[in-house]
Amino acid sequence: MHLKENTTLLNGRFSIIRVLGQGGFGVTYLARDTMLDVDVAIKEFFIGQYCNRDAATGRVSVGVESMKGTIRGYYDKFVKEAGKIRMLKHSNIVSVYEVFCDNGTAYYAMDYHSGGSLSSLLKRNGALGEERALRYIRQVASALRYLHSRNMVHLDVKPDNILLDSDDNAVLIDFGISKHYDERGNATTLTPGGYTPGYAADSQMEGSKVNSFSPTLDIYSLGATLYNLLTGKEPPLIFEIYNYGFPPLPATVSAATRNAVEKCMSPKSIERPQSIAEFLALLDAQPVGDGSSASVSKGKGADAASRVPEPMDKGGSGSRVTMPMDKKSTVSDNVGAATADNEPKKPFNWKVPAGVVAAILCLVFAGVGIKDCVEEIRLEKLAAKSCIEKLKGSNYYTVEIGDVSFKMVAVAGGTFNMGSNDSEAYSSEKPVHSVTLGDYYIGETEVTQALWQAVMGSNPSDFKGSSNPVECVSYNDCKDFINKLNTLLAGQLPDGRKFRLPTEAEWEFAARGGNKGKNNNYTYSGSNSIGAVAWYNNNSGSETHPVKGKQPNELGLYDMTGNVWEWCYDWYDSYSSSPQTNPQGPSSGSYRVLRGGSWDFSARSCRVAYRFNFNPGDRYYHYGLRLAF
Repeated sequence: MHLKENTTLLNGRFSIIRVLGQGGFGVTYLARDTMLDVDVAIKEFFIGQYCNRDAATGRVSVGVESMKGTIRGYYDKFVKEAGKIRMLKHSNIVSVYEVFCDNGTAYYAMDYHSGGSLSSLLKRNGALGEERALRYIRQVASALRYLHSRNMVHLDVKPDNILLDSDDNAVLIDFGISKHYDERGNATTLTPGGYTPGYAADSQMEGSKVNSFSPTLDIYSLGATLYNLLTGKEPPLIFEIYNYGFPPLPATVSAATRNAVEKCMSPKSIERPQSIAEFLALLDAQPVGDGSSASVSKGKGADAASRVPEPMDKGGSGSRVTMPMDKKSTVSDNVGAATADNEPKKPFNWKVPAGVVAAILCLVFAGVGIKDCVEEIRLEKLAAKSCIEKLKGSNYYTVEIGDVSFKMVAVAGGTFNMGSNDSEAYSSEKPVHSVTLGDYYIGETEVTQALWQAVMGSNPSDFKGSSNPVECVSYNDCKDFINKLNTLLAGQLPDGRKFRLPTEAEWEFAARGGNKGKNNNYTYSGSNSIGAVAWYNNNSGSETHPVKGKQPNELGLYDMTGNVWEWCYDWYDSYSSSPQTNPQGPSSGSYRVLRGGSWDFSARSCRVAYRFNFNPGDRYYHYGLRLAF
C-alpha cells in the first residue's frame, strides 16, 4: 500500500503527489517541497514483503514479529546510506538533500528529473541508436568510476535506475542495495541482498560474493544495460550465456561496442574489464581484422555446470530480494525504545566486607545478574574519582569523570531575538520573536567519545576518536547518559542542580554568543565565515573531527556550528510571535529538536537559526549532544 495523494511528511514540508515506482526495498514518490516550492522525488524505506501500512494514518510497521530486529537493522542502514549518498557530488548521480523519519519509517528527498527513465524511453521509442546509447552509457560509466574511486559499488545499474534530466543527460539513482567497502576491500554496510535478473552476475546472485569490493559487478550491469539500449530486449540471464553463448547484437553496432558488451557480460569475472577505464578503452578501440566479435564460449563439463545458477523467471525488471531468514538478528527489536524515564540504578555499595566476589554472588542470587553487577561496580569506582570544581573568579566549572575532564561555561541571562528572517531562512525559523533567559551553564564542547565511554562503558560512534564528538546517539540515549552522569556526580552541583540537555532557546542564545554577541549578528556561531568556526560538508572530508579544532565564539564555546548535530530538550513545534521567558517547548510531540548542523550538511543548514527535528529514538552518525545545567 502506498501513501495517499496529498499526504504530508516532515511536519508538512513535503506533500505527496503520486507514486513514481516501487522496488523490493522501498517506494518512490513524486512530491512537492512546500518550503523550496519545487517538485522532488522521495524514497521511502518499505520492504513490501515484511512491512505493513496503517490505511488511516500511513504509519509503517513490521508484520512478522521474528523479522523486527532484522528489518530494524536494514532501516538503520538505509538512513546511514542515505547520509553517505548526500555526500556524493557528481553531475550524473542524483542529488539527495534531505533525510528524515516519519510514519515510523525513513525517507530521503532528492532532485526530481521529469525526463523519465531509460526504461520508459525504450518503451516509447524502442531500441536506441548506437551513438545515443553510448552517450548515456559513458555518462553512467563516469558516475560509476566516481563511486568506485570511493570504494562503493552500486549493484543495481539498469535502465529503470537511470533517469534523464532536462538536458537529456543520464542520472544514476536508487542506491538501495549499494555497498561501501573499507581500504582492505571488505564491505562495511549491511544492506539486504538483491539483484535484477539479466543485469546481475552470478557472484552477485550468490550474495556472499558482494562482501568483497569488485567493480566488475557494476561493469557486468553496465554491459547488460548497454545491451538493452541497443536491442530493446531484456539482456539474457547469465546461465543462458553459459549454455548458449552470447546472442547477436544488431548488425549496425560497431565491432568495438559489440566487443565491449560481450566482455562486460562474460560469465567469468576475470574476463571482464576490471575497471571503468578498461571498459572505456574497449569502446574506444579501433577495429581489428574483419571487425567480427569473438563469441563467449559455452560452459562445459562438471566445473561449468556447478557454476550455473538455477533458472528463474525474468518477471519484469523489479529487483529480487533475499533476506537472511535463518540468522538470528544482532539488532535489538526495541531499538529506539524510550529510556529517558528509567530510574538510574542505585550505586552498588562497594564496601562489602567479603569483597567483590561476594558482592557479585549476592547480586546474582538476588536476580540482578553478573553484567548488571559489573556495571554497578564500574560506576561506583568511577564515582569515587569524579568531581566538579569551580575556580575562584572563573566563569566556568571543570568537571572530572575518572580521567576525563571537561568545562561548563557560564552564560549570563539576557533577552535576544530568536529565529531568522534572512534570505536563506526556512519557514520553521519564523517568526522572529523575543526570548528572555535566566543564567545557565553550557558545555564548552560537544560531549566527546572519551566522556561517553567513561560514563557508559561503550562507544557507539561511527567515526572513532576519543576527542571527537560522540555520535550515533538518539535523544533517548542522551537522557540515559545524563542520568548516569548525574548519579556519578550526585550532590556536587550547587543548589542540587543536575546536568540536562539545553533548551532550544538556550542553545541558540549561546550559539549567538549570549550577551557578548549581541552586536555581531553572525550567521554562524562566532563568525560569518563558516570555515573559521565549523566542520561542514565542504571541509570535513566526510567525517567528524576532534572538538576545539576551529575557533570558538564570543563565549568561548566550540563547534556550536558543524561537527555533529546537537540534541536539545524541546519537542519540536512552530514558533509563536509572542515574547517568551525561559521557553521549554510544547509538553509533548513526535520529534525532538536538533541544532547546529554537522560535518556533512551544507552551510545553509549550519546557520545558528536553522532548526532540525527527528524521532527521539533514532540514532544517526550526525547526532550528538552538548550538556547544560
